[in-house]
Amino acid sequence: MEFPEEFIKRGNFELHSGGRSDKLYDINAMFVNPEWRDKIISEVPENRHYIGIATCGALIGQLVAERRGAIFSMIKDGELVGSEPKEGYLIIDDVATTGNSFKKAMSVLLDEGVKYTNADFYVVVDRRPLDKREFDIGCMFDVGDRNES
Repeated sequence: MEFPEEFIKRGNFELHSGGRSDKLYDINAMFVNPEWRDKIISEVPENRHYIGIATCGALIGQLVAERRGAIFSMIKDGELVGSEPKEGYLIIDDVATTGNSFKKAMSVLLDEGVKYTNADFYVVVDRRPLDKREFDIGCMFDVGDRNES
């Protein structure tokens, strides 16, 4: 599935990863659109416990957990807020450019004694270059082969 053009901003953007890009995949604008919000939520894989990375990943995780009767927690400011996962869990973010937000989230969870082997990862957009993917992240849109950052 192609990322919808209406949610791509063009210009010169500094990304959360610290890199720069001439494209910004605006998941926040996409998420406030009711039709796209429902599509995003429906694409998130089933799980018992969703852990969202603040901010948009947490919003997505919270809605998914509420709709599916699952547990929700979030990673914000280097802390786990909510329940510590006891079994399998899915960490959610909006966009992966380097994967570092997931690494930081796992560091927080490991500090809490949570087992890494139980983790799955999901983003709306995976923009990591294909040759720099250190681990698997499920996604709704994979734009890595067209990454300009």
